[in-house]
Order: sequence, then C-alpha cells, then structure tokens
Amino acid sequence: MHFVAGLVTFFFMHADSAEFNSSPASVGMPSSLHIFASAYGTMGGYSTQTNSRSISGYFTASNAWRDYYTVGYANLWLERDDAGGKYYSQILVTARGSWLLTGDRISLAAHYAYLNEGAIQNFSTAQVLHWAGAGGTYWFSPFQNMSASFSLSVADGKLFAGAYRGIYSLHIVNGIWTSSTVILTDADFSPRFFSFRQSVSVPIGNGSVLIMSGELGRRGFYFDDEALVVYNQRSVQTGSFILKGIVQTFDGLYLIPSFEYNVFDEYNVKYGSLGVRVVF
Repeated sequence: MHFVAGLVTFFFMHADSAEFNSSPASVGMPSSLHIFASAYGTMGGYSTQTNSRSISGYFTASNAWRDYYTVGYANLWLERDDAGGKYYSQILVTARGSWLLTGDRISLAAHYAYLNEGAIQNFSTAQVLHWAGAGGTYWFSPFQNMSASFSLSVADGKLFAGAYRGIYSLHIVNGIWTSSTVILTDADFSPRFFSFRQSVSVPIGNGSVLIMSGELGRRGFYFDDEALVVYNQRSVQTGSFILKGIVQTFDGLYLIPSFEYNVFDEYNVKYGSLGVRVVF
C-alpha cells in the first residue's frame, strides 16, 4: 500500500531553544528572566497522496539571554482517503537546556526527546523511542562560532539510531549570518549517511528575519537537537529546501510562516507551517 511511504513522518519548521544567529550578546546585562511562548500548526502533502497534520507548542525561559531552558510538545497524524482517513498518530515531547560558561566563549547544551509512535493496522506496531545527547559551541568572536552535537536513540532497551552534527556560523555584514552544517546519521536499518546544509539569515527590518536553507546528500533517521524536531522516516532523504520568516508584528509578538520541500528516495513532501511567538 502506498500510504506506508508516509510512515512515521514528523516535521515542524521552528525552534525556540536556539535561533539561527544566536550569540553571546547582552552578557553584561543584570540577571533577569525572559520568557518565550509559541504555538505552531503544520500541513504537509506527500506525492503518495498522504496528508500530514500537526500542532505543537514550546515554552522557553532564559536567564539574562545567557542560559536557556525549553520544553516542547507536538502531535502529528497522517491521513489517506483509501485508509479511511486518519490512520497514524504520534506524540513528541522534548526538553533542552544550554548554558553560557564564564568567559562567554563556550556554551554547553543537553537535550532529551520522547517519541510515542502509533501503530498502523496490518503493517506496524506501536513503538516508544528515547533520544538523548549533548553539544557545545565555541565563540571565536561575537561574529563567528563553531558547534558540535550528538543524539542517540534507544528503542526497547537497544541502541536504534545516532545523529552527529557540526556547524560553522559566520556574521557576514549588516546582520547577515551564514551557517554551514554537516550531518551524519545511522540506524539499525541503514548504513551511515552524510548530508550538507547551507543556510543564510537576512534581517528585513523592524526586528524581522528571513531564513533560507538548502540541504543535499543522504540523511536517515534524525533528531535535530537545535530545532527540537524529529525526522523519523524510514526512507532516505536526499534533499531539503526551506524558506522561513520571523516577522515582528508588535513589540514582543512574532508571526513565523515557513515552507519546506523534502525529497526522499521513494517520494517527496511539501510542508507549510504558521507559528505565533510571544516574548516577555
């Protein structure tokens, strides 16, 4: 049946825990608490005539823009007419903390994710997976940094998959940041894969930002610990292209529209997402 190509797909185009051009700015500010709250809705369409729908919410607390603590919740379901409508759902719960160390050049992070995958009748059973990992960033200057992280996935008490990521970010000019990312993934059903992502973040005025990203190569089972997003398809991804805006409408209120096109060995998927973020 064609709808199994859409099995265990999960996608949200956002992150409250780590913005693209995060920097150790404002480290001289007195200690104070800042809060981010956001909600997102995502719609996706597969070339296999499968539709995906998802909703999510995130809550982040920051200590003087130095340390960040994020929790997130997301629910996704898949639908097909020839499968009687909704035939699959999953729940993802995530948590991430990051800490800027004394000296303001090194930050460390740890993350965890819990994924409860539903069953598909006559095809797959329900499964629970746990991700855990850590990472760090070194700032050469306020305009240049390098990051690395890893995530390991466990299912039924056994190691199921791994993901390893390295990023080099550079401020070009006038608030424009570029980021180059290498990603290694492996799983018990696939060999190790490599992909490369190039992103650019461009300010468009009034506190708003446009982010463009393209990724090529081969990527398998993957948890993005920066965006707190899990890509748990069993198919191999060969390309991804993202266009995202963070648009300030009022002081502390942002709309976050985004579009993504993903290419896999067996199919392709288009996603559209709209988010609302409030910063206190």
